[in-house]
Amino acid sequence: MNGMFIAAFDREAPAKTLRNRLIQEGFQADVRDESKVQRFAFWVKPRAAIQVFVRNEDFEAALARVKEWDQNDSILAEAIHCPECHSLRIQYPQYTRKFIIPWVVEILGSIGLFTKEFYCQDCQFTWTDEVKVEPERD
Repeated sequence: MNGMFIAAFDREAPAKTLRNRLIQEGFQADVRDESKVQRFAFWVKPRAAIQVFVRNEDFEAALARVKEWDQNDSILAEAIHCPECHSLRIQYPQYTRKFIIPWVVEILGSIGLFTKEFYCQDCQFTWTDEVKVEPERD
């Protein structure tokens, strides 16, 4: 199914729960696992690798329905959210999957030359998963 992903998860179970609820509501939904791509092509521990897709024409309606469910029963508690705009459309690592040059950059990143970051497809914000400790101040 061609479509847009509506949410990204670290684990498969919450993604399948969301997919099943979308299907019950009449949406065509699918779960895709990008963990092998992340592990073998980008050499990272998979994060936000389990993605729930819906058809392009159903995206807005499905997203509104999912946000409604989340208010009632926290169905998105385990979804990865953007810290800036709270979007659910998160990619990790931030490199595109459509061209070879980012893959070369990722190889260089694997040896520590570049930082791997999360990327929000809605507001283009990037952030790391590492917690930076602020220096002690007087």
